[in-house]
Amino acid sequence: MRSLLRVTTSELAIAQIDYGNEAIGIAAALSGDHVLLADYRSGDPYRQFAAAVLGITSPTALQRHVYKACVLGRIYGMGAGTLARNLGIPKGQAQRILDQMSARYPVLNAWLERILVKAAHFVPIICTLGWSLTAFGRPGEERTFLNFPMQANGAELMRLVFASAGDLPIIGCAHDSFIVEDRADRIEQTIRELQEIMRAASRDLLGGFELRADCKLTEDVTLFPDRFIDKREREDEMQHWNWLMQLIEEAEHEERGRSDDQGRNAESPDEGLRETVEAAAEADIEASPTEARI
Repeated sequence: MRSLLRVTTSELAIAQIDYGNEAIGIAAALSGDHVLLADYRSGDPYRQFAAAVLGITSPTALQRHVYKACVLGRIYGMGAGTLARNLGIPKGQAQRILDQMSARYPVLNAWLERILVKAAHFVPIICTLGWSLTAFGRPGEERTFLNFPMQANGAELMRLVFASAGDLPIIGCAHDSFIVEDRADRIEQTIRELQEIMRAASRDLLGGFELRADCKLTEDVTLFPDRFIDKREREDEMQHWNWLMQLIEEAEHEERGRSDDQGRNAESPDEGLRETVEAAAEADIEASPTEARI
């Protein structure tokens, strides 16, 4: 719904700066998996993973999508069955992809397994700044605990950025990104300032490891009179936006229909007055038939 944002004057601009592959970067830093750290620093860990296990140099967009789903799914507790359903592939193939991930990132895999062992023994999972979560023994909790270090430390990152941003004109945040609005002639400087704050916050939280703070001027900056379009909407071919616009059009159509019906049913003042006069005249005729004939 960030696509509802619109620049209202030629003097202003809107920009989005986001932590690139934030969850993977946090998992790499906290687990200490050197291969995953290197893949993250390459700029596209999903492409690196796909290229390595497939033995190719340029994975297709579909291959990258499959291995991205595997990496994110694994750190969030997704099993082979769910991964297979999400990707529309056989469960055996999904399990092979998960095994490939475990083989490429053994340190990460061991770290995730330790989180599950802690949860099973009711040992709190504690984030860098002290936010903790303890198991209650409910079914399915393992997914919550695998998810917690990435999501909670990601939330801590956002708090650190806001605490350090001072007077920077941040107008919103979502997931792993911040949205700023500033004068069009100053927006690039604001972007650079916020990027440095974001990178510094990640170094402070993750023991010196730096997450990327991405902002492409050609894609993530919006000028008057354009509407802000989130990159996820672009990747999704604007499906959510188009769905929302369809709902709005349907609601407006229904409202117009109701207004037309009300207009047809409502009497105009002149017509009501005429009917009153005619009714009074008929009453006079009925009361004095002789005078009426004269």
